[in-house]
Amino acid sequence: MAVILDPVGQVRGGERQLNPRLNSLDGKTIGVIVNGQPNAPVVLGYVAELLQKDFPSAQIIIRTKPSYRNRAPEEILSEMSARAHVVITGLGA
Repeated sequence: MAVILDPVGQVRGGERQLNPRLNSLDGKTIGVIVNGQPNAPVVLGYVAELLQKDFPSAQIIIRTKPSYRNRAPEEILSEMSARAHVVITGLGA
């Protein structure tokens, strides 16, 4: 007898809303989380340099995750949540 499997998964949680965009990054604190990939410091460091050039009054905080395989440690997430107006991360692979 054949068994038929249903590959459709269950969606947990409800719909999520995006935070409103900032009008400008001038005077804001920008968090950058480097994910631990080998090229991530280069790529995200360059992004941070460009942002600092375009928004000289912005403060940039850069933190590095120990590994790209896991989420950022709670202390990094807490700091970014408390201090940053916006957070950028990326693979840098």
